[in-house]
Amino acid sequence: MVSISKTFLPLNTQGGNNQMPVIGFGTYTISDEKIILNVLDVALGAGYRLIDTAAVYNNEQYIKEALKVLLPKYHLKREDLFITSKLAPKDHGDEKQVTAAVQRSLDNLGTSYLDLYLIHWPGAGRIDAKSPENSKLRNLTWKTLMKLHDNGNGSLKNIGVSNYTVKHIKEMLADPTNIVPAVNQS
Repeated sequence: MVSISKTFLPLNTQGGNNQMPVIGFGTYTISDEKIILNVLDVALGAGYRLIDTAAVYNNEQYIKEALKVLLPKYHLKREDLFITSKLAPKDHGDEKQVTAAVQRSLDNLGTSYLDLYLIHWPGAGRIDAKSPENSKLRNLTWKTLMKLHDNGNGSLKNIGVSNYTVKHIKEMLADPTNIVPAVNQS
């Protein structure tokens, strides 16, 4: 039997940790503190080492509290986990806004770094999906994430996207100064 905590996938990345556990535990729709504690207890006990969350899931702070209890229980350190979070569509664009959103996630999760941080959705909040403004905001957002990534030396060890289409990826890579996303999570 293969241990899920020891099977990794390579990331398309510059700098940072270039491996991600092959199986992760998603926390979408779990926004109750007691349930987060219980499910993460079972997940860590079963060998899961990747925890996936997002700002819009409204559970990052509960994950922090659960990990305060569970890491010692399983003789784990923060470095033993791979934590992914995502930027909310409402926080696209402005460098200060993106940076503040990243810092909120770091604070909510009680960590100085995230192993993977994704742009959760290619469209910005409260803007029509067909608006050309989305393209501009995606690019500004990506530039900020690249700064926070700092070739794997920043608070975001890997950066990527979520729910992007081929069109969105091609648009991003048309700018030769942009790095290739580590992942496109769907």
